[in-house]
Amino acid sequence: MVWSMRVTTKLGTTFEISAFTVGFTKSYDASLESQPAVYKTGLIEDEGYPGGWVWRTREEAEAFLSACPGFDGYSVYGLVLQNGWEEDVSKEPNDDGVHNLLHNARIFKLSDCEET
Repeated sequence: MVWSMRVTTKLGTTFEISAFTVGFTKSYDASLESQPAVYKTGLIEDEGYPGGWVWRTREEAEAFLSACPGFDGYSVYGLVLQNGWEEDVSKEPNDDGVHNLLHNARIFKLSDCEET
């Protein structure tokens, strides 16, 4: 089944959700409610940070949370990749088996999105 997910901001701008990530629910939700835009951090080479975790599908991100102990209190969030998967995400998974963001990506709560 082919599907997509979109979100429209309070200012009326519509974004296509193109990838998924996980985050600590309490912190992410607080940031999303108090700030006009929140971003998952991409690669920071000089600090040795490979970029935030990213999955192609919601189901993959949810499966990760279900399979890994220690992620109680985490949720799946939608990401808007400005340049698409090929340019904004690592070509290969990192040593932990998960792809990483190369560029910052805007985060949205999935409850604010609609499937189309």
